Amino acid sequence: MEPISLHIFAKNRDATAVEKGYEYQRISTLLQWLYNKVNKIPEDIYYDYGDDIFGNDEKLRQRDFRQLKLYDSKSFSFASEEVKKALAHFFLLFWQQRQQGHELSFVFETNSGVAEKREDNGAELLSEWHKGQGSMSADLIQRCIAQCKPIVDAYVESQYKRLVAQKDTADKAKEEKGKYDALGNDVWEDFISRITWIFDGVSSDEALEKVISNAYSLIDELPFPIGKEQRDNVFARLYREVGSKSTEDDPANRCLNADSMDNILLSMGDNKDQNYKEVYEKWQGDDHQLHTIGRFYEILNSAKYCRQRSYLKDHAKFWKALLQDYLNLEDFPITVKRQALYEVILLTLIPTLDMDFGSLIGMEPSVEDFFKDLERYDTSRDLEDTLNLLTYIITSQRIKNINLSDEYINQLVQRFDTLLADKLNSDISPDEKCRLWELQGFFHLNLVNSKLREGKIESVIPTFRHIIDLLPQTSFYPISQLSRRVKDIIEINVRFGSPDTNVQPFEDFQEEIDELILPREGPLSAGQTLIERGVSYLEHGDRNSHIKAINYFHKAKILSYQDDLLERFVLSCLNISQFYTPLGYTFAAKYYGLSAYWVSRHSTDPNLFKRLSQALAMIRYADFTQGAWLTASYDFYEELDYKFQFDPDSLSDGDQPWLEAITEIGCMLHFIPKMCPAMSVFIEFFKTRFGQFYTDEIKPCIDELLVDGNEAKMEAINAQRTTDRLLNDVGAERVITWEFLKTKWQVRFVNDYITNAVAEEFIALLQVIQAEIELNGASLALNVVPVFIELKVDDQYAAGKKQSGTDNHWRVASMKHSSTVSEEVNAHYQHLASMAAAIFRSLSTLSKEDFAKAFNEFILKNGLDKKTLTVNSCQRIYYHLVDQAKFDEPQRTAYSVY
Repeated sequence: MEPISLHIFAKNRDATAVEKGYEYQRISTLLQWLYNKVNKIPEDIYYDYGDDIFGNDEKLRQRDFRQLKLYDSKSFSFASEEVKKALAHFFLLFWQQRQQGHELSFVFETNSGVAEKREDNGAELLSEWHKGQGSMSADLIQRCIAQCKPIVDAYVESQYKRLVAQKDTADKAKEEKGKYDALGNDVWEDFISRITWIFDGVSSDEALEKVISNAYSLIDELPFPIGKEQRDNVFARLYREVGSKSTEDDPANRCLNADSMDNILLSMGDNKDQNYKEVYEKWQGDDHQLHTIGRFYEILNSAKYCRQRSYLKDHAKFWKALLQDYLNLEDFPITVKRQALYEVILLTLIPTLDMDFGSLIGMEPSVEDFFKDLERYDTSRDLEDTLNLLTYIITSQRIKNINLSDEYINQLVQRFDTLLADKLNSDISPDEKCRLWELQGFFHLNLVNSKLREGKIESVIPTFRHIIDLLPQTSFYPISQLSRRVKDIIEINVRFGSPDTNVQPFEDFQEEIDELILPREGPLSAGQTLIERGVSYLEHGDRNSHIKAINYFHKAKILSYQDDLLERFVLSCLNISQFYTPLGYTFAAKYYGLSAYWVSRHSTDPNLFKRLSQALAMIRYADFTQGAWLTASYDFYEELDYKFQFDPDSLSDGDQPWLEAITEIGCMLHFIPKMCPAMSVFIEFFKTRFGQFYTDEIKPCIDELLVDGNEAKMEAINAQRTTDRLLNDVGAERVITWEFLKTKWQVRFVNDYITNAVAEEFIALLQVIQAEIELNGASLALNVVPVFIELKVDDQYAAGKKQSGTDNHWRVASMKHSSTVSEEVNAHYQHLASMAAAIFRSLSTLSKEDFAKAFNEFILKNGLDKKTLTVNSCQRIYYHLVDQAKFDEPQRTAYSVY
């Protein structure tokens, strides 16, 4: 990791003005470089060359010169030396570049503002110019000329006297001075119109923080796959590059553009990215005259790599031109040319805008060349290329991006169908036949059925089933590849169709495939597939899809619980926790956060140590959302401690989730005494535990709440974000309420240490089961009614109805449990599940016997035994994280909130 963290520098009040000004210019250059890359502006940037930032677009002949000024306590007028020097410098650049035919712009940018009017400093005119730039009146332009021309005149005169006094420059100085004196008013009007003034009116620290924040925001928008954990490294590496460019003696070597950024980001990528970068740089300098098979395949593989990665699409034109060289050769093998044709056509199809295909109009002869002898190319690899291109051609014809007739397209489809059928009937290996059956299925899906519609997919799944029948005879066929491709079908329809009605046959089929992946390709591949499926549902956004996503994360978690996959197990638990919370199942979320904490805490893998604070973040998130704000405050303190120990980089100002966490703790420490004034003294004591962190980070958040209107606004936001009463973990009794199928469920219990652990465990189990019922519980035939439960700790398990005139009031008794014996842990959870089953049975319209059968099948089918119990019982982990002294410290039972 780069040993630099500029957000700290931005707050360094001891830095000199010169140092800050230097950093401001350097980071502003980085910001402009990032802005150009993100917005596809083909401009070369030069830092500290001609001006602080010099931008050059040679194609448009556009040149931009920018001066940056950073001051702690200074404002500007026409009397300021900085303004005078800038105007003189801008004019000399303007006169020189104008004669060369360039379009020019000049920017004077500062964090400061315009000065107050004093005598004849011209501050009022500068302010008027600043406000009116872009639509200046003729009168304003003339007044600005009258102000600026004497400043430039004085500078030109001083330089003239110096140069004319020297024999070797005197004649040239007189000639240039004559030209200057002869300039007409139109030239000065043109000059004035090209100047932009930017006065931000903020402190130097604010200006630095803003430019750094904007740079980080643009890093997030880069097309490269940059994770949050890599943002600091990317910032530091690009920042260092800007600084190194300023020291280059040759101006040509100071250039910062899209290509130079691509090379840096590729060098920070994985081995594949770095290998691609080496080949890309090599071919940029190659003379391209020697054409060999080896050189061709080097180009072909790089072109394919470029095409398959969206962040490299700007390189497509480069590789396409190199491949075209091989297509123009007369004596090159036709099979090789066909591969070049394939890549050239697909590189042309790379989107020119976010969702648009590139146009193939004009490339019809190349397309016809590719398909001319398609029967000659009948290996599975050749046929896959043919099917891919055929699919793209049909799509292009539909959106009128290619001029080919319907008759021609239909002939291609028929020829491919015949070729594939003949090949499947020939004597080929089981591995090859499986690949062809896979192609057959996607051929039916993509070309016969343009959309997934109910009743039109019968031919696809039976085709894929041939693969399952043949799989025992294969040696190398990758069943996980079929799983990923079926997952893509599901994902596309989840995004653009109706996920509940159209994709169920594919989901059922993929369940079968997943069962085959584990013994064949191991848990790593299977787990990754399940995670990818879960992510695809999260992107759909609705509640049902979120529950489906959690279900896949559960399955990935189960496959990952082994020594070499523990980090994936922890990440699966964190994912499950994160997405239970917004569904309102906050105790289920807390249990999975506790599980992630338990595994990380007891692991010897240092990579898992940083997951401790992430697990506590999920626990805090669940408690905060549930309204248990006193508990969440303690969670935050623990989380902060682990961050300082194992993950200090995540404390940076650029970490948005951490900023939100600080805002949350600020809200809690502010509002708790308002909701319960008797706790004011304790909260003031609790604040002191954070030490300097409270002064530097938390208190500013609280101060922000005290600004007019902010407190009421934040109070309203908190009400929307929480699912239950605020501060429900304070008082002699605790009442927990949540929604299940849009009806209220409520659990009431004594608010002591042991009962909290017992109750949170039981509620977590209920909520895990309820999430599964939402997704797959139709067979249980439940009535949707409110349920009220009174829970106590006893020496036996029991669940019985309370006589209150209704059937939905329950008394539940559970036991304290902290055993480490697996048989006792399993027995404990079986008792909890039995109590939960009794409650759900009372809500069902089924008979007692039918419900018992349906519930047991429901448990087995959905693997609920592995979802309600992870690495240890919820109680045992709870007791490990929260000791009784910590729980009793605030004397929470002594207060009354409601």
